[in-house]
Amino acid sequence: MTPVREKKKAQTKERIFGSARRLFTEKGYGKTSVEEIAEDAEVGVGTVYNYFGSKRGLLFAMLGEDTDGLFRSGEKVVASAGGDPERAIMDLFGVYAALYGNYDRKLMRELAAAAIADPESVGKEFPALDYRLIGQVSALLEKLQKTGHLDKGVSADQAALILYSVFSTLGLVYLQYDDMDPGAIMEDFGSSVRTMLKSWLR
Repeated sequence: MTPVREKKKAQTKERIFGSARRLFTEKGYGKTSVEEIAEDAEVGVGTVYNYFGSKRGLLFAMLGEDTDGLFRSGEKVVASAGGDPERAIMDLFGVYAALYGNYDRKLMRELAAAAIADPESVGKEFPALDYRLIGQVSALLEKLQKTGHLDKGVSADQAALILYSVFSTLGLVYLQYDDMDPGAIMEDFGSSVRTMLKSWLR
């Protein structure tokens, strides 16, 4: 594929993503059709299907791209992590928390509702995105163990799951309250991290 065609394809993809985000937010995931997304993005319905296969495919392509961005930013945090476990953990989850500031809260509610309403398809795909980030948290904890800043007796995988579970729970609370600022997630999460590190530090 030539650079010009690649650029055009990327622009079309972003236009479809933009229309999908807006319509999912305004109408809800379940009530938005591929035809409406195509019309809003000014592309043919066939183009949407050619790119994504289905509405569900579009949804997870959109979420997957956002997760890719978080993962790349997270890799930089893991690579530069120093000798302060609390700072390293907070920096990494600060990357993840940026998603709450970048995403419309109503859209996030719609996505969560879609996962609950359709557990056999949409609901099954969400954990794959989460586990990718949990794996990155585990990699950070393993690095802290190798550098002697975290007890090697701690299971990095289990500790990562605990940290991510706390963070996700706070995220769900954030979705319930319109007046809650994304910064409150990290403030409460920081308290939990300090409590857990008391038993995880060397």
